[in-house]
Amino acid sequence: MASERKTAILQAFQNRVSRVGFDKTTMADVARDAGVSVGAIYKDFANKEELVDACIEQLYDWVIERCRRLVDEELEPEASLHHFLKGLIGVLQELSNNNKAVEQFMQEEFILKHIKKNVSLRDRALRDISSLVENIITRGVRQGVFYTTNPRTTAALLLMAFVPFYLLPEDEHAKSTPDFEEMFAFLMRALKNCGEMGD
Repeated sequence: MASERKTAILQAFQNRVSRVGFDKTTMADVARDAGVSVGAIYKDFANKEELVDACIEQLYDWVIERCRRLVDEELEPEASLHHFLKGLIGVLQELSNNNKAVEQFMQEEFILKHIKKNVSLRDRALRDISSLVENIITRGVRQGVFYTTNPRTTAALLLMAFVPFYLLPEDEHAKSTPDFEEMFAFLMRALKNCGEMGD
């Protein structure tokens, strides 16, 4: 019951923030939308900031689950890496498109206040996503396709190289495809030929 109540509260909070914004969302509105008393909300969440933190945790779980599904062991390592990196853009786009509260949560003030506060969650997200990329790279090294003595660092560098693509607004993604492909090809040449990345 408590977990169902929390889920209903978080959903009501995200829906309300999507419609009217964080500042205009009140605990009373969330309670009404969730079909619970204001007191019931305060049993689980001390304030709106705790609701944001819980939403970010929930969104993190969703992103990681989707990222795990992107790993395709059937593909060759280079194709698998491309599929994952391109798919990650799609996952983040889908998250933003399907949940307008995410746009509020991704504004600079929220990032500064909540994401920086939740350093452990941010670090865990980066570590988990990077670990998936590291596994693909390690498979490529074992097959003699990639060369690096440090797949973990290489994975982190690859993800950082594509950050600008993950942050683009939806209408810019199609225009950025040639740039994405060019960046990917450049990094694959480095990973396959010179072994400089991650050493």
